[in-house]
Amino acid sequence: MTTSPAPRDLAFVRLKHATQLADFQYVELVAVEGDQATVKVVGPDSEDDESGFSMPIETFSRRLVPAQERELWPGSFLAHPVAFVQTSADGVDEWAYGIVSGYTASPVETTLHLVCQHGPTRLALHSTTAVIKVNALNYALQTGSGVNAAGLSPMELLEEQNKLVASCQRHRSGPPKAVMTNVSVPYNGTEVVPLMNPASPHLGRV
Repeated sequence: MTTSPAPRDLAFVRLKHATQLADFQYVELVAVEGDQATVKVVGPDSEDDESGFSMPIETFSRRLVPAQERELWPGSFLAHPVAFVQTSADGVDEWAYGIVSGYTASPVETTLHLVCQHGPTRLALHSTTAVIKVNALNYALQTGSGVNAAGLSPMELLEEQNKLVASCQRHRSGPPKAVMTNVSVPYNGTEVVPLMNPASPHLGRV
């Protein structure tokens, strides 16, 4: 017997399911009237005063996710480039970059699936996991990549990323020389990197 969705139930949807969205989002059921569900966007990046919108209740029902996803919001990382801590072959916890291509969630474990330049990676997600959503510039320049995480905290890395963006915004002709000489890994403008369109789950390389 199928249980009908109830207020505060959670669904994970995208542009295909609701034209009001630009990328993947969690939505919470507010009310049901006939065959339409009134929902609002929820998650770590949502505003408290998010306005609601309507979508077919059938669509909402097909996209239901467990309430436990409220704890870590794994879907909020989907299709985004991220910086995360990865253990190297030598056993050193270093900052690395990748694209979140998916996730799995169960009552026991939540895992982010990442596409990195050197192959697929699985990252166990906990409340203490160091993972930062980044913009295209920091993803391209791999700010802090390869640096020992013991010597560069998440807040320090975020500060470096913000400084890089601010510096590049002041030089519209491209990243200034001072930035390029201080990146932790050599920048190769011809290198192909994985990217994912936030409006769809399709992986590409540019």
